[in-house]
Amino acid sequence: MTNVPSQYDVVVVGGGHNGLICANYLAQSGRKVLVLEANESLGGAATTRKFADNYAVSGCAHWLFQLNPRVASDLGLAKHGLKLAARNLNTIALAENGNHLTIKGD
Repeated sequence: MTNVPSQYDVVVVGGGHNGLICANYLAQSGRKVLVLEANESLGGAATTRKFADNYAVSGCAHWLFQLNPRVASDLGLAKHGLKLAARNLNTIALAENGNHLTIKGD
């Protein structure tokens, strides 16, 4: 990387979607921001991870339907491919014994 600042106004610990949103707003306001993330990729709960051949899952991305539309607009997320889903999504927690928990989105 070139032109990396040697001093920062703000250090954001955690590169999950909330940390990245905060870092973006701070950078837009003129602050020098450093984001530190322990994992090999950014995104936190919104990250898709491979769990078997030809299968991937995003642990909590279904909760991103709660993303404030103003945040999506402020950050220009639509031009990067973000499409917000309907707000009545169901959630399921799978159990080994078959007693799965389904939370209805309505």
